[in-house]
Amino acid sequence: MEKIIGILGGSGQIGKRCIDILKQKNYSILATYNQNYVPDDKNCRYMKLEVSDIDALREFIKKCDIILNCAGASFINGENIARIASDFGVPYIDPSGESFLEDRLEDIKNKNLFILSAGYFPGLTGLMLKYVAEHFEVPLMIEGFNISNEVPSYSAIEDFILTNLSGFGKSLSSYIDGEVINNNCYKTEEYKNKKYKMYNYLTNEILRVAKKYNLKQANWYNCSFSSEILIKMQMIVQKMQQNIYIDNKKDIDEILNYFKKEVGIGKTYSYLNICGRGRINGRTSLVEISIDSSSSSEMSAIVLGYTAMSILENTFKNGIYYAMDIIKIDRIIQDIDSLNINYSINEKFEGENYYESEL
Repeated sequence: MEKIIGILGGSGQIGKRCIDILKQKNYSILATYNQNYVPDDKNCRYMKLEVSDIDALREFIKKCDIILNCAGASFINGENIARIASDFGVPYIDPSGESFLEDRLEDIKNKNLFILSAGYFPGLTGLMLKYVAEHFEVPLMIEGFNISNEVPSYSAIEDFILTNLSGFGKSLSSYIDGEVINNNCYKTEEYKNKKYKMYNYLTNEILRVAKKYNLKQANWYNCSFSSEILIKMQMIVQKMQQNIYIDNKKDIDEILNYFKKEVGIGKTYSYLNICGRGRINGRTSLVEISIDSSSSSEMSAIVLGYTAMSILENTFKNGIYYAMDIIKIDRIIQDIDSLNINYSINEKFEGENYYESEL
């Protein structure tokens, strides 16, 4: 019997890209839209659905063999959708959900399959971190950074603010010799003829990798926001912490306008770079992996789609997983020619020139 992949938010930036990826693999898809009608096409049927309509949501989920949540901020709707999916034994995949959703689903974690952090960051970053750590016989150090020049969606900004409230990571911090330490140092990277100033931000994802692979050091760097964006986000967080914040639409619209001014009319792009140091056959080795695309939504969709395929093709015990527990980046690299991303790996032993593999 053919398996049906359900995609909530199928008309959004991530959802429609995910549909395109899965259609290439001839999977049958049932997707939702909220306001703007989308006609059915080959391998994909659409239906109008508001995720706050519980009865309609239950009817949709029970028709599916797996659910991908691309419908807005996971912090707001993720738990409810995941619990309904669990009622019907339907695996649930979320591009976000790290920390907060894991805690909220603790009481039902053994009743269904839940995959979190299956997006761009965290998500693709986790796959890359795992690749670098497992490249070595003895991994020692990993550091990474991301650079984006694009206007995020409304829900992406909302999710970013809310997930940071729940403990997405720790700012101005790094990991050294088993300890999380304060680190207000910054680095400057140049990409596409533009310099970016970046600060340490120790994400839960890289901290988890550091502990699992017994790293001596781990650093993650995020680009600093403009003062206008930073002040507005901090204001929202402070009001939420004081429980005096009700409607954030006006403030998020202002943040969107700030992003539009910064990005301008040039080409958009998102870039991930992770490098590591470790030992192979007693020698110190270095490896660097980078992935870029015109859109972070494209990269999120790739991780979501390939995670769904892996779930349908394999058997996993019930529980809470991350995308990097389910797939390896090699699976994505095999299909790189059909995906809208660029990829390169550089490897060398200390004292040698880099060997570069690029597609």
